[in-house]
Amino acid sequence: MQAVCTAVSVMTGVATGLASPSLSGRRIGALLLFSIGLTCAGCGGSARLTLVPTNQARLARNEPLVVELPTAQCWYAIDGDRVVIAMEHESTSLRGEYGRKILVASIVLEGLPADRSRDYRLNRNSLRGRFRQGPKHTRFASLSGIVAIWQEDAQLRGRIRALVKQQRFSVLLGWTGNRKTLLVGDFVARHDPQRTADLVSRSESGGMQRNSAPAGHGQPRAVTGPNPSTANPGK
Repeated sequence: MQAVCTAVSVMTGVATGLASPSLSGRRIGALLLFSIGLTCAGCGGSARLTLVPTNQARLARNEPLVVELPTAQCWYAIDGDRVVIAMEHESTSLRGEYGRKILVASIVLEGLPADRSRDYRLNRNSLRGRFRQGPKHTRFASLSGIVAIWQEDAQLRGRIRALVKQQRFSVLLGWTGNRKTLLVGDFVARHDPQRTADLVSRSESGGMQRNSAPAGHGQPRAVTGPNPSTANPGK
């Protein structure tokens, strides 16, 4: 917050100084770059995820062909020999809780890249996600898929294509449905072990825990996805 306030002060100073003949264009540019850097300090990267329904039995007129999830901030950490990626979006609305959006997701990949890039096969233990839009709650867990990651400067970039099991929550029935959905997207993650660990814990809450077996290798797992008997949507 302090960095953002400082950046605002700098940008205000730049705007004021634009009218000053004593302030050169090079100096103005330097101040602008400095202020932008301050606003980015402490921020996460970005992630864009899209859900594509795969129901081949029925297609309603008003059913969306794709569901674009809100752009999330993205972080990563190296936990032993695992690469852990976490995403979060939270926004409020003038409509109050009805318009509030919360997205939390995590990807756990077993094994470190031997070089600057690597492809990972996903399994039932690899991905967990939760999305809330007002009163609507959705959660999803991976069944199979692939993630490609590569290191670029201090950031971790990646792309994902995964088949996930998706469930929705209702007050009367709790978590129901086991719809198979295609999840695709890309991300740019920044290193933040603490933020990553917190988001992994949130993504695993309410019956979405991973088992202790390695993730991201494509091996069979005992966990089959979200547990329909758990009726707490959480965050």
